[in-house]
Amino acid sequence: MGTLNKVEHSIQTAYLKAIQMSEHFVYIENQFFITSTVVGDVEIENRIGDALVHRIIRAHREGTKWRACILIPLLPGFTFPVDHESASAIRIILECQNRTINRGPNSIFSKLRKEGIDPDDYITFFSLRGWGKLPGEVLTTEQLMIVDDRLAIIGSANINERSQRGDRDSELAAVIRDTDLIDGTMGGKPFKVGRFAHTLRVRLMREHLGIDVDSLYEEDIEQQPDSVEPPANPGNTQRWDPDNEQEDISPEHPKLEKEDFKPIKGETSAVSRMVQLAAGNIQQVFSGVDAAVAYGQSEAAHDIGIAPGREHGITGDEGLNKERQTYGRDGQLEPGFASSKVPTLEEKTVAEKRPHETSGDKPLAEAIEKGVAGPNPLSGKTQDGELYAAPADAMPGDTEPPHARTPSKEDADDQEKSAVRARMLLRQHLTVPYGTKNWTIPTPAPIIDPHGFDDPISDHFFKDVWIAAAVHNTEIYRQVFHAVPDDLITTWKQYKEFVAHHERLQKPVHDPNTDKDKAATADKNADDKSDRPAVGRVPSEGGNSEIGVVVTDTDAKNAAQDQLGKDPDANVRENRTPDVSSHSKAPSVTSGRYEEGSTSAVPGSPTQGHQRFETQQSQQSQQTKKKPTGPDEPFEPWEREYMEELLNDVKGHLVLFPTRFLEGEDIADNFLFNADRLLPLPIYN
Repeated sequence: MGTLNKVEHSIQTAYLKAIQMSEHFVYIENQFFITSTVVGDVEIENRIGDALVHRIIRAHREGTKWRACILIPLLPGFTFPVDHESASAIRIILECQNRTINRGPNSIFSKLRKEGIDPDDYITFFSLRGWGKLPGEVLTTEQLMIVDDRLAIIGSANINERSQRGDRDSELAAVIRDTDLIDGTMGGKPFKVGRFAHTLRVRLMREHLGIDVDSLYEEDIEQQPDSVEPPANPGNTQRWDPDNEQEDISPEHPKLEKEDFKPIKGETSAVSRMVQLAAGNIQQVFSGVDAAVAYGQSEAAHDIGIAPGREHGITGDEGLNKERQTYGRDGQLEPGFASSKVPTLEEKTVAEKRPHETSGDKPLAEAIEKGVAGPNPLSGKTQDGELYAAPADAMPGDTEPPHARTPSKEDADDQEKSAVRARMLLRQHLTVPYGTKNWTIPTPAPIIDPHGFDDPISDHFFKDVWIAAAVHNTEIYRQVFHAVPDDLITTWKQYKEFVAHHERLQKPVHDPNTDKDKAATADKNADDKSDRPAVGRVPSEGGNSEIGVVVTDTDAKNAAQDQLGKDPDANVRENRTPDVSSHSKAPSVTSGRYEEGSTSAVPGSPTQGHQRFETQQSQQSQQTKKKPTGPDEPFEPWEREYMEELLNDVKGHLVLFPTRFLEGEDIADNFLFNADRLLPLPIYN
């Protein structure tokens, strides 16, 4: 119990101990994932991320099968969209999570890459997404961790500083060590699992892939084997005291586990920690002001041409430059992000032509390889010519793996090289008009066996079912909604054009029986209200508008005033909005050798790829002969039917957690606004 002289942090200690003791599998669902990193000059002290990294390194060295599967929200559940001037909370939390997962030398991806480990072989991140024609319920996740289908930690604690350090928010969690063991499988080998923990994990994963778990419950109860007597080991029943056991970590690799790993000491004074926290907040406010001023000065210097050779970061701010470094396979720091070099899960799935078993279409990459996909469409790019999905530090045209800004250190492996072709395919698919038959969803739906969830780390399940379903769902949401966040969006310009598609979705479906002139007049009349429903709402981006809450300008000003404690109009004037002008220093990757033609249009418009499909479409049904509508026009009824047909093929709610969202802006220090830097980080971390 915490007292004035002792900080109570047993929840964090339980997480650390469970991860260290895990044999094969860790499954986490949490509202946040902020741990073991540095954001600006602020160190994130909870060590859950370090525990995962150390366990992965040990598994890699021992050659054992081990994996962590982590589900977190796509965006923090706040009111405003990402680019709103009052969305500081969202951007700061995303910044913290990026620095935890995949960007910067202290991220999980960078630490593993330093050891020569492909992060996706051991740890993967997912999210949940839903859709509907009308406002509905919001999907949320529980705060839980299941280890080896034997132990579960369930409670209120998030994975962030506020919940884990013990000297801030009050939290409650229960550790359930399951001694009712049944026969199971891990990595293709027999493995004893706990009845409760195993059933809970299987139920959650089934739900996320759209399986009716209630109808299977009674069947599962009947098929479960009888309980196995627990081994005659008093450790299964004695009181577990993580605080006392914490110092005894991994005797097999004492140097590996203890190096740079600092468990929090229980005797730390709670009062002194609070004083330190308050002092840190004050110092960060002053640091934020300095950073904002420095950025403004560097912007002005850049505009008048007196800052040559400095294209990234804030002049004179070494901390921000350090955050934009990663470890190469030689173990040396170099400029760039690990997320730029490590292929996304979608790129890997497309390049590997997964899933290997489908109920219908084959993977698009396989169809292209066999020459049955028809002519290739143009690559998706913005009106200014920026290629979608181009990573930070991408080569011109994104025709080679991303180089660090020191090309001599290029160390891409075959998998990273194959991701280039996969990105090109995904860009091309973004331009395909609705109704095109051969260029279908790049990753078809996998065959999902309701009884095939027992072994969560086998490649057959995890890669060909779990990951493939997440990729498949992500691609459908992208084609129908242009949903954000998304790995194809790496700059603010691309973000703006995705959001423009959202506005089109809100327009009533075009009525072919209405006279065109009357329709044009109605479009110009702001007071005209059509009874025809919109195509649908866009998931995740738009805040509370998804559940029927309308955010007004007054709401925005009030929120800004609450956040900064200053005049909201002044906040808007002084705040740095996303730089989407031609002067933006975010990497701008234009068309490369794979491009054909010189016409540039908004992705999804009829001018991109439409003419190249005319011959192909003439052989298809009358429905797909219909000309797709323009980028500013309401959708035709047949387009809406096609969208709903795609959405009906969504498998549950599982999607990929994007690791490259606005990465190009981040590398150029154009992601956070000036006002964001003024807010004390401990409010959000």
